[in-house]
Formats: sequence, C-alpha cells, structure tokens
Amino acid sequence: MAPARAATDVGVTLAIAAVLRGDGGAVEQLALLDTQDVLVSARHHGVAGLLRKALVGRMPIDLAALLDAEIRLDATTGTWSTQQATRVIDGLHRAGIATLVLKGDALAYTHYSVPYLRPRRDTDVLVRTGDVKRAQAVLASLGYLRQPAADRHVDTQCTFGFTDRSQTQFVDLHWAVGRPRVAAIATFEELARDARPLDALGEHARTPSPAWLLLLGCVHGAAALPDAGRLIWLYDFKLLADGLTEEEWALFWTLAGGRDVVEACRAGLLLADARLGLGPTAVRAIARRVSPRHHDLVYEFEGARLTTLKMIALDARAVRGVVRKARLVASHIFPDRRYMREVFHVRTRLGMVTAYAKRATVGAWRLLH
Repeated sequence: MAPARAATDVGVTLAIAAVLRGDGGAVEQLALLDTQDVLVSARHHGVAGLLRKALVGRMPIDLAALLDAEIRLDATTGTWSTQQATRVIDGLHRAGIATLVLKGDALAYTHYSVPYLRPRRDTDVLVRTGDVKRAQAVLASLGYLRQPAADRHVDTQCTFGFTDRSQTQFVDLHWAVGRPRVAAIATFEELARDARPLDALGEHARTPSPAWLLLLGCVHGAAALPDAGRLIWLYDFKLLADGLTEEEWALFWTLAGGRDVVEACRAGLLLADARLGLGPTAVRAIARRVSPRHHDLVYEFEGARLTTLKMIALDARAVRGVVRKARLVASHIFPDRRYMREVFHVRTRLGMVTAYAKRATVGAWRLLH
C-alpha cells in the first residue's frame, strides 16, 4: 500500500470511529470523504451496520444505498451462518462432545441489538483436547472439509469449510484459546465453569461469561496483527466492558493478573476508549488498575505492537521440543504444497517454485513489520 493511500485509510477510519463515538460534527466531516473510501473502510472494519445505524436520517443517499446493500448481505449471510453453527453444535452434542462458542457468533446474540450488526465469517468452537479427533470426524460427517493451513504445526486449531451453492461457512475448531504463546491462558474447564446459555444457536450452545469473553478478546486482538485495531473488535470490547458490573470487573482483573496479560488487556481497552469511548464505569475500572512493573510474560509488549517475527519467536518458545520448534518456524517459511496450490492457484512445478519465491519475498517484509 502506498503511503498516501495508507494515510487516507487512517483518516477514513478515524472519521468513522468519530461517528460511532457520537462526536459533534463527525457526520459533516464524514460527508466530505469519498463515498467508496468510506464503504471500503467500513467493510474492512466490519462496522457497515453500526455506521448505518449511527447515520440514520443524516447521510447522503448514495452512501445510504451502499451501506444498506452491505447490511442486507451481512443479514443474509448471518442467518445462514446461524443455521450452520446450530447444526454443527447439535452434531457435536449428539456425539457426546461438549462445546463453547467464542468470539463473533457468541457476541452477535449476547451483546448486539440485532445479530447482523456483528458480521462474522466463521464460527469459533472450543472443545476439550481429548475430543479433537472425534470432533473432526463429526464435522466431516456433516459435509465439512478440512482447509489447508500455512502454519500446520501450530497445534491449537484447525479450520473446516462447508459450501452450499454460493455460500461457504467456516468452522474454526479450537482445542486451546489461542496460538501456543497464549494457549495456557484458559482451559476448557475454566471457561465452562460459569458459561452461559446461547439459545440462538440451539439448546446445547454455551459461551463463556462476559469477563472471560473480554479477556480473550483483548488477548486475541493484541496478537492479531495487522488487524489489532479493527473497529468491530474494539466495539466488542466497548459492549463487553460497558456491560460489566463492579464484581465482574474485579474478576476480570484477577483473571488478567493471574495470567500476566494485564498490559494486553489495558492496551485493548484503552484503544477502544480512544476510538469509540467507553462508559464511565469502564473508564474508572481501567484507571484503577495500574500497569504491572514487568512486561506481560506472554507478549513482551513494545508499546502495544508486535512484529510478525516476534510473534513467531514467542510461538516457538511456547512449543516444547527442538524438533517441534523447528517445524513450526519452517511451516511459516515453506507451507505444505496443498496450501500453496489452494492459495496461489498453481499446478505445475514451475508455478510452485514461483509461488514459494513470491511468498518468501513478501513474507520477509512482513516478518520485519
């Protein structure tokens, strides 16, 4: 991306955030921007529905039409995604496999006024480690195909896809709450202890408590470069944080402190406050919790940024055994051929060599940034 374009994108993002925050004059400032730029940014940040809701009766007709089309697509996709998620969870339950629903699919029904305001591209399902192979078999029996992965030696999750006509639903099957560097933050049993029903996805669906969801969201957001500042994730933080009681805030900080992720949580919450504005109770809760004197052991933050190279190094350090460490690093440099064929659409030996060369060149830049 060219520097000028990057600056424009940042400006559009900040303008959208100002509208969502309810700043005076923000609507007028947004109206001065290119309509397509606004749409592209809103789509990237997953906030087309939220922006449309904030601009009711106050936006240009052409932008309204574009956002309405985006909302209709999100609503249609979301309805089908819900049906598929329910089918998956019911199927896993019939096989005797307990599940917890994480991230977007949970929050869409527990914290947003209507589900389509929280677009999601997949369903994140957590199972116990001992149930992984049976869960994979259940997904296969439901018509889901395992997807190729670049980092195949990051042994904490895998992705399955199901296509029906023009729509594809992905299920991220987790047996840990994150990559190796964060996998020990919470166990299935800890999250299940005070899990809540998620009736929208069927009678067997459950999701962790709001305090746990906020902690996992902050950890995931901090680790998900380059998208750590996506507005929809920050809006998740806002809704979760504004909904916590004093007792839940006390629990949240106890959980974060016991897992050395206080700085990660503060970074995410402070960014959410800066972009979208948190409520007074949340702001007080953050202000009362000072940063620890040491760096978070999991992240070793430099500010709130991590390079891809540092993330790979932290993953490798969290994996036991020299061979497993080497395989993990190698999988980032030389993904397996199936992954390369699917991503780069190559079939010949020459095409494969070219694809690996291209990945190595682009990857070297990303590793350093």
